[in-house]
Amino acid sequence: MDNTAVEQMLGQYERNGWELRRVLLTSESAREFDALPGFAGPIQTSAEIDALWFSRARADGRVAWEIRHLSDVPYALVEVLEPMAGDDELERSLSAAEVRMKQALQRRDV
Repeated sequence: MDNTAVEQMLGQYERNGWELRRVLLTSESAREFDALPGFAGPIQTSAEIDALWFSRARADGRVAWEIRHLSDVPYALVEVLEPMAGDDELERSLSAAEVRMKQALQRRDV
């Protein structure tokens, strides 16, 4: 997936109220991407998968977090958390989703 495709995906998420929160890149992919427009947060360049984390508030007061794999074939997982979720709970939930995505991608490549 090239920079232009990533920019288009970011625009689509932004138009739908999602905020880019985290960027996960393998060391290989980190060399391919120049920068992500509008993202001021840290980019993890030692990740096991290439993915973007987005979040947005839901009407029921909870917060949806979506991890979107960076590939031409759309694949995403969603975690919904209570607004008062602590940092530990947030990190556990997001880490678990990353593991599930990695496992799903491995099964797909078999």
